[in-house]
Amino acid sequence: MFKYCVWYLIHERHPIHTQIKKYATQFKTIPFKPHISLRTSLEKEEAKEWLDTYKKSSKPFFFSQKEYNPKSTSTLIDDVMFHAIEVPLMVDNYVVEGMHVSLAYRLGGDPFTQADLDSTDRVDTIRAGDIEMVMVDCRSKNPSAWEVLKS
Repeated sequence: MFKYCVWYLIHERHPIHTQIKKYATQFKTIPFKPHISLRTSLEKEEAKEWLDTYKKSSKPFFFSQKEYNPKSTSTLIDDVMFHAIEVPLMVDNYVVEGMHVSLAYRLGGDPFTQADLDSTDRVDTIRAGDIEMVMVDCRSKNPSAWEVLKS
């Protein structure tokens, strides 16, 4: 689906894990590992190179923008509509276009509605100690099967 990716994987102690499980039940969707994608749809060697490059940088912190404004996105990938609820994030107090954390994924079917978005809660601040840089095999169409390969 997304080939190989480089993520900030969010540690299990962060409350977003509970939120994603709650939304998976509420929306009848698949749970997945909470993460912030840095690079997606890479070949394996490219992912290794990006991982090594990013690891040289200090870890930032992330938080929801002042106006909590989750978004419903839909993307056609491999002939399947991939729907997501994304929460735009600020990085070290700066808005970075496209930077987000996802709360729910749906493969096929209908996009998430405004009512779905309105039922989500603000994401707690994600601090440097809450994240780990990883390379992930995201080739499966099942997000819960995406496998962390290297950190």
